[in-house]
Amino acid sequence: MENEEFHVCYFDPRKENWEKLPALNSLYSPACVAVGDKLYVSGGTLRDKSHSAALHKYDFFKGRWLHLPPMSVPRASHGFLACNQKLYALGGCGGFEDYLDSAECFDLMEKTWTPISRLPLALSCSASATLKDKLYLIGGERKNYLFPEMYKGVLIYDVNSGIWTQVPLAVACCSAGAVPMNNGIYVIGGYSKERMRHLPVSEDGRMDEDVVVPELPRGIAGAGVVQWERRIYVLGGENCWVYTNPNVHNESPGTYYDTIYFWEPSHLTWTECPENLPIVADGVSGFGPLAWGRLPVLGPLPRVPLTLPSCSPHPAPDCSSPTLPQHSCCCCSASSSPGCSSGPSPALLPRSARALLSP
Repeated sequence: MENEEFHVCYFDPRKENWEKLPALNSLYSPACVAVGDKLYVSGGTLRDKSHSAALHKYDFFKGRWLHLPPMSVPRASHGFLACNQKLYALGGCGGFEDYLDSAECFDLMEKTWTPISRLPLALSCSASATLKDKLYLIGGERKNYLFPEMYKGVLIYDVNSGIWTQVPLAVACCSAGAVPMNNGIYVIGGYSKERMRHLPVSEDGRMDEDVVVPELPRGIAGAGVVQWERRIYVLGGENCWVYTNPNVHNESPGTYYDTIYFWEPSHLTWTECPENLPIVADGVSGFGPLAWGRLPVLGPLPRVPLTLPSCSPHPAPDCSSPTLPQHSCCCCSASSSPGCSSGPSPALLPRSARALLSP
């Protein structure tokens, strides 16, 4: 990859165009979160395939990145969430199929990392979200004997009690995106072995049949999923529908997208935005997206959709497994890592929202 492809982009409504923030080091699969007018980026995989423990902060007013104390261990494909002026790094992988069950918390006031309770199982590639003082890791990928497998459940961490709760799901999924909305969590896209249109689930694992989410226009995994006002946006991603739909033409498992779709509850379909992601390649998957609150919204785009590419149509070594198809890069959710896992199984079929988790 060329250096310019490792960048951070935002949409500036004052100029009506996409612009770049100062570049970070060549990172695959970083995780990002915003707190106030600050953007935080943690972990990721470097060009030499090593994993990073770094924590970066971007100050919008100063216009530059700052280095903060690093995490205790390198992480990629990890959950990275903010709650009550603290940042939480959850699970992920520290190398090729080196799944982590460790978790730690960064106090924004004290500028220090502190270990927290370990996850009930080592897990990466999960959809993650914060809702009412609880941190959610939905689905993901874990090691099972010789090969990775998708996780069929939800891990919930209560920041007040420091206790993890494990809730089963009716289906397994990974490489999805999650956003809190309407007192629940919408889990969008991703890979799943079951042919599920959507899967609304409450905190205790029971299904909520009243929630209806339309199918995505195409099967997408590893997309950036963000929420702005009443809309959910799906940015980029990679093709996963082609594995099980023989009628898909002119696409391959290595097809990546630069499209942007949005959906609003009560709408019957997803809408494609006229703007595309500002990237050099044909598409991008496995990047860190978020809606940042400093600039007003303009048109169909999120307020400030930030783009931290981690997977694009370039070869990534060490991404094969005897049971999984060869991919040009790994597909481990919105913060995937070429050194973590091998990608989807031929039986996977995602196409729409996976779940709504009630608080």
